[in-house]
Amino acid sequence: MSPSRPAHRATLALAGVAFATAILLVGFIPAAACAVGTWKPQRLETDGTLVEFGSVTFTDRSHGWIAGDSGGIVATSDGGAHWTAHDAEGGHYSGALAFPDHAHGWTVNGGSIFATSDGGATWNPQTSGVDDDFNAITFIDSNRGWAVGSAWKQGGLGIIVATTDGGATWLPQTTARGDYELHSVAFTDADHGWAVGGNLITATTDGGANWTSQASGIHTALWSVTFTSVTHGWAVGLNGTIIATTDGGATWTTQTSGTEASLYSVAFTDSNHGWAVGIDTDSYGNPTAPVILATSDGGATWKAQDVSDFGATARLYSVSFVDATHGWAAGEIPSVSGESTPVILATDKQAPPVSGGK
Repeated sequence: MSPSRPAHRATLALAGVAFATAILLVGFIPAAACAVGTWKPQRLETDGTLVEFGSVTFTDRSHGWIAGDSGGIVATSDGGAHWTAHDAEGGHYSGALAFPDHAHGWTVNGGSIFATSDGGATWNPQTSGVDDDFNAITFIDSNRGWAVGSAWKQGGLGIIVATTDGGATWLPQTTARGDYELHSVAFTDADHGWAVGGNLITATTDGGANWTSQASGIHTALWSVTFTSVTHGWAVGLNGTIIATTDGGATWTTQTSGTEASLYSVAFTDSNHGWAVGIDTDSYGNPTAPVILATSDGGATWKAQDVSDFGATARLYSVSFVDATHGWAAGEIPSVSGESTPVILATDKQAPPVSGGK
């Protein structure tokens, strides 16, 4: 599952190069910087005309996908050694992806949902019954999934739709509180799920037939939520906010992140190993540095990982790990021209923390 990303991302247009392969060193990162810590940039091969990164997801060490707001889904089957674009018909795609296996995937744009059953080679539209905006989508298998977002025509109220037949039919569900736009959703099985938006956490234990509010204990906006079991979960958001639960959300406690950065994505592979990514900013809200935080004790301690040489204005929006050592982060480096350079970073080691944290 991947949440929505902030709207200030820009696109990388490969103008006039339709169906011609362009190979880019992602982020224009100097070769000398490639060995910083254990995070390294990956090269991107695209044959599409428009690519923008907002969400990354992997199903194992080999198979992964990245999507962006304005079109283009790139995929790899070799852990990112090569990335290629899938030129899907049906419009543009948002920064939200869900792949429960190598073949079956879903992505969203506005109130539209698109699905693939061949690893992204072809995409087909599905009828969601919604004409507002989806921000995130998740599937636990090839049949059961949920999408969340905002009913902007109704003042930004939260919306949830669900399917039990792979998206052939989508049905609306009712949240406990609909006064917040929902940015992220996570399910551990067919019954237990959580969604976040604003400082709201809403949860279900019956597949979404009923959603109830949980007390987050915070006042800042949450952007991403993840659970590794029906008991252990984490959510991240603005001002370096990280909260965690060990009882399914009955109680949430604040963890010390050591940063005031905006955290947009969180991923855990078990109850101990987790990562959060985002953007540090100055007092005026201008990006000053990309941020990757890591923990190996469930969040009791979070430490920043050194990505300082990947560009001071690099923005990271999404992170995906398949085990404690193999992970990817995606984002962009904006330019003064308004067109951004995509960023893909990868690690195959548990990167050592920077002494003292962020």
